[in-house]
Amino acid sequence: MNSSRRRTAGGLLTFGAGIALACFIAAKSGQFLVVDNPKRSDLIIVLSEDFNDDRAERGLTLLRAGYAHQLLLNAPDRVHYGRRQTEAAKDYLGKAAPDQASQVSVCRISSDSTRREMTQVAGCIQRIAPNATSGLLVTSDYLTRRSLDTAQRLLPRYQWSVAAARELDLGSRWWQNRESAKIVVTEWQRLLWWLVVDQWTAK
Repeated sequence: MNSSRRRTAGGLLTFGAGIALACFIAAKSGQFLVVDNPKRSDLIIVLSEDFNDDRAERGLTLLRAGYAHQLLLNAPDRVHYGRRQTEAAKDYLGKAAPDQASQVSVCRISSDSTRREMTQVAGCIQRIAPNATSGLLVTSDYLTRRSLDTAQRLLPRYQWSVAAARELDLGSRWWQNRESAKIVVTEWQRLLWWLVVDQWTAK
């Protein structure tokens, strides 16, 4: 084989390897967003940019399993279909966890971004569990990596872990579902923005 053919063959192999690597990264990119490693903590915090039963149910399951003695359910302070979501959250806890009434509380938030929500969570932690040193976050599966990193950056006084409420199929074929594809792409944009820009200006 002459040098020209060897260069052509080498170029095709390199191109093929690049395509294979890109496909591998794409297949794993949905799963990369998910961190599901709950640890026993002083407090469970259910994040909620929008009130979400799946997250609340996972948080209560962890509470009953002894992962913490207190649970804080975040609820946006806004009206939805004529009713405040904070009131809906309180009613939900009253019906879903009547035996844990002394262990569950609602944290009113007024922001729809994870970064701002986390800063408001700090005040609720001080009110509910002022001696807490660790927290277990519960949020949607695709939000777990960014939420954990945000908490560790903004509230470093606490030891953080995170649990995923399974909402999407983020396996190797996530792009074949329109809703999953849209959410994964959007979350990657938010994660990269947080890592490249927002975390360096966070206070």
